[in-house]
Amino acid sequence: KIEDSIVMMSYDFILPTVFGLLLLSLSVSIQACKCAPVSIPDAFCEFDLIFLGNVTSVTTSESDYENIISLDVLKCLKGDCNSTETVYTSASSASCGYIYFVPSESGEDPVGELFLVYSSSDSGKNNVNGCSRTKKIGSDAYDLLMEIDALSQLAEPRQTLSYFY
Repeated sequence: KIEDSIVMMSYDFILPTVFGLLLLSLSVSIQACKCAPVSIPDAFCEFDLIFLGNVTSVTTSESDYENIISLDVLKCLKGDCNSTETVYTSASSASCGYIYFVPSESGEDPVGELFLVYSSSDSGKNNVNGCSRTKKIGSDAYDLLMEIDALSQLAEPRQTLSYFY
C-alpha cells in the first residue's frame, strides 16, 4: 500500500507540472533574430551596396533556405550597381530574412514594389537581412526623393541640403 501511495503522489506532482510547463512553453514567443537599431551614417558605412530598386522577381532557392530577389536599379546610392541587381535573404524572418522579401510571411507580393536596399557583399553575393535598413518605399515617397534629387542638382555648388534625423 505504501508503494501505491508513493506512485500516486508522483503522478499527482508530475502530471500537473508537465502540463503547466507545456502551457508555459506555448505562451512564450521565441525570436531568433534580434536587431539593434542602426543609424543612417552607420548603415552607410556598414553596407557595401545601397540603391533604390524595383522588385522584378522573388524565387526560393532549391534548398528552400533563401529567397533570391531581382531588382531593377533606379538609383545607386553606394557601391558599383548594375542596372539589375540580385540580392539574397533567408527564407525565414526567424533567421533574419527581410520579411517583405518573404511573401509567405509578410502576406504581400513584393514584385513591382520599390525598395531602398542596403546589402552586404559576401563572396560576390549581395545579402539583405531583417536588421538592415532595407525598406519598402511608397510611390509618393519615390516622387519626393526624385524631386529632392533634381533640386539638389540645380542648387549652386556652395549650397548644400541638410537632413535632420
